[in-house]
Amino acid sequence: MNEIDQTADTKEEARFKALVAARKRVIVRALISLAVLVIGFWALKIHEPGIKYFISGGDLVDFGDVRKARASGKTALDVKPGSYVRLKNLMVTNQAEGRKYKYFFCPIYNVLVRTTRPLPERSIRVSRAVIPDGLDYLVEQRRVWVEDFSTSFDVQGWIMPLKDMPGWNGGLRDYVLKPPGPGQRAILTKDEVNTAWALLDGESPASEYWAFIVLVSVIFVVLASIASLSLAVRAWRKAMNRP
Repeated sequence: MNEIDQTADTKEEARFKALVAARKRVIVRALISLAVLVIGFWALKIHEPGIKYFISGGDLVDFGDVRKARASGKTALDVKPGSYVRLKNLMVTNQAEGRKYKYFFCPIYNVLVRTTRPLPERSIRVSRAVIPDGLDYLVEQRRVWVEDFSTSFDVQGWIMPLKDMPGWNGGLRDYVLKPPGPGQRAILTKDEVNTAWALLDGESPASEYWAFIVLVSVIFVVLASIASLSLAVRAWRKAMNRP
């Protein structure tokens, strides 16, 4: 084999190695891009409610006094899921406390509230006279004690369907659906859960900025991975066309 043939073989071998390396880079970056898309989709799905709530930047909806509203004949909480709302004069029943938040339930419109503020205690020095007209059914159905009418709590925050509440698939489901004791009624039945509400007290649209950061980060990483893959494909095609 003469010197010219050896040089040609060396060039061909170098070209082959460059093609293999370029192809490997394309495969690796394609897999990375796929992983980024899957993880990004998963992250956006988890944070979708917070992203929508932040972007909406909605005005505060003041529903007013829930006891007066129910007594006047309003049988449903006429608000849009994902709204920023204020509810006044809620009853505080079925109190529970977690590591970070306190929870209570208001049966007037079936609202489970999450808050960080101290909750009021019931007074035992009350009588049926404190029960507003139109709310006596709560006692008759054994959903509250008469003493519960002595409690009052105003909330302002993010309202959503109960099943969308953070932590619902954890301990909150049992808290709502399991009777507290023998012969006692659970907070809600399974059918009632489907129409019940959750309210995150103190959560304004601006407080969900972190969800928007997740959105921007996912978009940036996805675009960066696609750009990296595009560069690898171009390099591979260039290596294929190199003499």
